[in-house]
Amino acid sequence: LFAGTPLDGNAYTFTRDWYGALIVACITVGAAVLLIGRSRQPLAVLLIECILYAAASAIGMSNYLLFPLLFALFSCITRPPAWQMAAGLGSVWAVMTFSAFASRTSAGFALEYLGQLLTAFATIAVAVAIRSVRSWQHSRRHAFAEERRSQQLLRQRDRAVSRTRIAAELHDSVGTA
Repeated sequence: LFAGTPLDGNAYTFTRDWYGALIVACITVGAAVLLIGRSRQPLAVLLIECILYAAASAIGMSNYLLFPLLFALFSCITRPPAWQMAAGLGSVWAVMTFSAFASRTSAGFALEYLGQLLTAFATIAVAVAIRSVRSWQHSRRHAFAEERRSQQLLRQRDRAVSRTRIAAELHDSVGTA
């Protein structure tokens, strides 16, 4: 199901036995299920995904946990405050550096590292764009709400001026009669 050829490295070795396949399946499904909490605690989920990714990298199976890591990174950029975003970016950079050192691919460190960073940068670019659009929409909604409030205050002021003028005219007409 997960690893079909000996080129898949340790995953191929692990999945030859039923219990190894079950362990690989549980780890990958667990990493995906963990993403459920990313809307409430994006940094915590990202840090856990980084730990899982580092552990998978140490045994040569980081490819199976890359997508959950990228989804957690995306959520950590689009939702939380800037300090959490910076902490998340730093942790992903650190775990990808570790993964590139730990991987024993024929491509070597530079290509492995470059590939991981380019994938992360693509995710970051999309997340930053979405964060900017959300911020712009929020600012626009806030401006419209302020405009409505301003118009409401102007109408209240106009009614108060009108009532004052009517009261003054009534006072003048009662005083001359």
